[in-house]
Amino acid sequence: MSAAKTNLPSHEAGAHIPDLSPENPAVTWAKENKGYLAFLLLVITVTASWNYFWPRYKRQDLGASWSLYQELAQPANFTADKIEETLSRARGDERIFPWLVQTGVSAAIQQEDLDALRILRGELEKLAQDPDLEGFRVVGDAGLEPLFAHTLARVDQALDPNSTREFVNPAPTGPKVRFTVQVNGQDDYTFEAGLYPEAAPEACAWFLEAARNGDLVGRPGTRQGSFSFQFSAEQPEGSEAKSLPLEVQWGFFHLQGALWLSRDTGGKPTEMKAGAFELGIMDAPHLDGQTTVFGHLTSGAEQLAGFAYQGPDQPDPIDSMILTSIEVLE
Repeated sequence: MSAAKTNLPSHEAGAHIPDLSPENPAVTWAKENKGYLAFLLLVITVTASWNYFWPRYKRQDLGASWSLYQELAQPANFTADKIEETLSRARGDERIFPWLVQTGVSAAIQQEDLDALRILRGELEKLAQDPDLEGFRVVGDAGLEPLFAHTLARVDQALDPNSTREFVNPAPTGPKVRFTVQVNGQDDYTFEAGLYPEAAPEACAWFLEAARNGDLVGRPGTRQGSFSFQFSAEQPEGSEAKSLPLEVQWGFFHLQGALWLSRDTGGKPTEMKAGAFELGIMDAPHLDGQTTVFGHLTSGAEQLAGFAYQGPDQPDPIDSMILTSIEVLE
């Protein structure tokens, strides 16, 4: 004898079993709206797939752009006989093209390749008129000015020695320091630098104190892109990270041989990292107006050519760099 079918009250065991009988209103609604449900399921599936795959695609895309920039942003790619090919390869990637032109200007000026500069000047004219790039600005002699117009003026000055506008740092008039770095555990390079207390009093005060206290001695140098090496003082355990204000004046540029502060990436754009400085090994015009320039080499700048980054396809000549001594001369 078969047992009779019973409907269990909601509080009794077995009441959690869903009622999928044809008479259930939910089942009836689902049948009547199956098209809508299929569309909703499709939307959910597409959205989930987008949220999963799109960030990964963006990371890969950005990585490809960065790899291409690193490959192309080598001084050897900006000679007059190679620059057209370099620009052609970069032109298809709008992320890196403007910055590759910026890098090319620095390389061409340092190599005194006027033919390459003339080619780059045509590209700079277009970039200076691009409304999407107007937000990138540096401190100029008339206050803030567009970055690419600023660089264009720099190229014009390099092409015309009679130009009244100069992009050289003044001779330092402040205290001088002597420091030695050891490269690859064997080669010692000694530099002397003068400071600009009139332009960057707080940065100079920090640097002099760190030099006198030996806070930077024994600290490693780390590459910051292809433009500089950074030396950071050891942060005492338990101490709070400090910052310095951005100090910017027209006429103090991020040139080869300049000393500048690093940005405090965890703070505001107007804050510099107290406890770290960078030695410029090539011009970095994209940083003009963005960080504090507080000194410049007065001796030893010719040695910086040996520190240059050779590109991803070449071994880095610098395996290690240690600041082994630093002293204030006056």
